[in-house]
Parts: sequence; C-alpha cells; structure tokens
Amino acid sequence: MRDTVTVSVSGLSEFQQKLEELSDKAGTQTIRAALRAGGTEVKNEMVLLAPHGETNTLAGPKNFDVKTRKQSGLALAMTAFIGPNGRRGIYRRDKGDTKGLPRTAAFICKLLEWGSATRAKRPFCTQAFEVSTGKALDAIINTLKERLGF
Repeated sequence: MRDTVTVSVSGLSEFQQKLEELSDKAGTQTIRAALRAGGTEVKNEMVLLAPHGETNTLAGPKNFDVKTRKQSGLALAMTAFIGPNGRRGIYRRDKGDTKGLPRTAAFICKLLEWGSATRAKRPFCTQAFEVSTGKALDAIINTLKERLGF
C-alpha cells in the first residue's frame, strides 16, 4: 500500500530558478499546496471507491486524510501521505476474528486491502492510486504553474 511517485524537476531552468528565488517559507508553502492538490485527487478517488458496508467506517471524505511533511535536511523536499485516518468509527464488533479491535478507517482499510483469514482482498486504495495518478500529477503541475506565475 506504500506506492511512491517521485516528481523530479530538471531541465526546466526558468521554473527551477523561480522556485529557488522564493524564500524557504514561500517555497515550502508552494510545494505543500501543490502536493495537497495532487493528494486531494487521490483522496477523492479513494472516497469514491471505498466500500460502504455495514460499518460505514469508510463512508465519506472525513475518514481519509492528505498530510504533508517536510523532509529534513533537504530544501524544498516534501512527502505527502494519503489514505485512511485513525479516527474511531461508531461500529463495534463483539465477535469474530476482529473482536475487541478498534474500528478505525485505517483498520478497516487494512482488512479490505490485504484481506484476512475470512475475507477476500478488496484493494480499493491501490486501485484509487493507480487510477488517479495522472490527475494528481496534473494538479501538482497546475498548482505550481499558478503559484509561480507561468
């Protein structure tokens, strides 16, 4: 479930120069906005493909997050984490192979994505990532162009 897409800007001297001319804070904000725009595309696809079974733990966008983190030691390098969050669901199970375990979107997603002894795989997160990668890259590029004045 930890697929990675690396976007490297090279050969675009004007674009790179504008990005480097920004202050560290403005550059970080620009990169963060671009990653959030791309991450939101993937998140929206996950929300659409998420099964809404008897638990409703995965129903709605409030159960999925886009988080960004600046990479230490590297200027203007950031990572986006997209996926289910750890907020507790309202459904609790008193029996079965998951008895007593917390009902969070992350827990339910893990069960569906990889399956269990009693469940077949339903990899909707992986599918959402594969389907929306192109839209996410377009959103990143468009946000960078808008923020940098291209």
